[in-house]
Amino acid sequence: MKKLKAIILGITLFMFFISGIYAYVGYSGSDVLDKHYMIDGRWSESVCGGCHYNADLNPLANDAEQSYHVQTDTDKWNPRDNFHLSEQGKEAWVKEFGPQHPGGGPLKEYGVDLDCMVCHDQTGEYNFDERAEMIRNGNFEKANEAAWEEAKHELRQEPHYVGSYMLDILTPLPIVTEIHDPINGPPQRNSCEEHCHSDQVVKTGVNWADEDYSECDVHAEESCMECHETIEHQIGSSTMPAAQEVGAEVQSCQSSGCHEGISHGGTVDAHLEFLDCKSCHVTEMPGGESSGGAPLKEFTWKNGTRGDTIREANFKPTFEWTTNQSLQSTDKLPHVADKDDENAELSTYNVVTGVWWDAGTNEEVAANPNNSTKVGDPISPSHVRQADSNGDGNVTQKEMRSFSSDGEGPDYPNAVLRHVDLYYPINHNIASSDVGLSEPLECDDCHGVSRTNALHNIHFNQSRDCTTCHDKKPAMDWAALGYDEDPAKTDPPTNFSDINISVTVPGERPDEVEQDPAF
Repeated sequence: MKKLKAIILGITLFMFFISGIYAYVGYSGSDVLDKHYMIDGRWSESVCGGCHYNADLNPLANDAEQSYHVQTDTDKWNPRDNFHLSEQGKEAWVKEFGPQHPGGGPLKEYGVDLDCMVCHDQTGEYNFDERAEMIRNGNFEKANEAAWEEAKHELRQEPHYVGSYMLDILTPLPIVTEIHDPINGPPQRNSCEEHCHSDQVVKTGVNWADEDYSECDVHAEESCMECHETIEHQIGSSTMPAAQEVGAEVQSCQSSGCHEGISHGGTVDAHLEFLDCKSCHVTEMPGGESSGGAPLKEFTWKNGTRGDTIREANFKPTFEWTTNQSLQSTDKLPHVADKDDENAELSTYNVVTGVWWDAGTNEEVAANPNNSTKVGDPISPSHVRQADSNGDGNVTQKEMRSFSSDGEGPDYPNAVLRHVDLYYPINHNIASSDVGLSEPLECDDCHGVSRTNALHNIHFNQSRDCTTCHDKKPAMDWAALGYDEDPAKTDPPTNFSDINISVTVPGERPDEVEQDPAF
């Protein structure tokens, strides 16, 4: 170990002589230096500040601090959490949601600075659980430090750490990345999946934190950043305006470097005008408990505490129409578009029914509480619990409308109980012919409803529960999508089970033909 440290020290001294060539040049597009500048911004002084002392000299120094991951809207209400900032306060918000937050932004006033190692740790030693426990207990200022408390002494003896700390402080030299990146590099997939976005299990069933996830998603081994292109610390997103403002997008299947040019034949390719690729390649999602929880089928706040009904078994996503506008809407509940909307296309969703009380002050919500996409004026769970005047644990509309918090008349005379279908987009668990809980859809999976006139009549002219004939809900419900008949219906009916979908890859080598030797 001493010999290795001596060698590293010698390299350090040598770098002093040549450092002037590169000193303070900053990142200007060099791919070699790209990773070294993966965390331009205001970082935790205890972790990164010792090396990146000249961060403020960089014109993009505030990128990380200004990113939408950090500048979270604490006042945005969602029905599943039903958190009321005005009543519960920001400190309660920090305790509840801070563990999944990188720090800074709304957490900064409580002493939780932005910690770049939440995303950029490469050692696997960052203790997310300890940091989360500190935040939940209100030990805000010690949270980031606690994440490294056990590991820092051991790591600081590692040659990579020693070399990284000594060389980083000189200049952004290309050789620094060779020592720097094993300690601090681009964000790791497990950080995104297991520690920050684990709630996606509840919303959509994606089980990316499970050991067997590679069996469920053909892209399981890919880095998140491969698809979520990042610019100025704004991680590519189809729903966040801040990301779109700087051009940070999510790669599409047809993007260059992905599956550009791949064809399934003219007929199937024509579907891409109104159908995204994952509609046929996300065919089943896992139900039951997983590392991050279990996918929801329904939740209710009817009596002031949340009760969940989970999907116990594997389930098929629901097809619905979507547009960029419906995805990006920030002032509405998770909803879908109409098939006649401009640029509408079919996509996959997990539909979760949410139940909660609303004051009924919004005319649209009061008139149509179960189908309105308006957020409305949700009633806080504490008031719902207090409205249970007879203490039987069952809050009725009469009790809710007569509740008075100050004894001077009812607070919510127009209260309504909402039962709303919430649509959460499913974008993962991409299946191929070899990977996935079930194979990609074939023509018959969607258009089998019109294989015969009898089947067509059953699906379109008779009111019937799908489970009468099917063990699981079929992939496509054309009537629910607004159609009077299968758009592919022919006369006479076509047997779509006889049609095979081919795959053509540009530049693919032709199949080798085996021949008997000439002699």
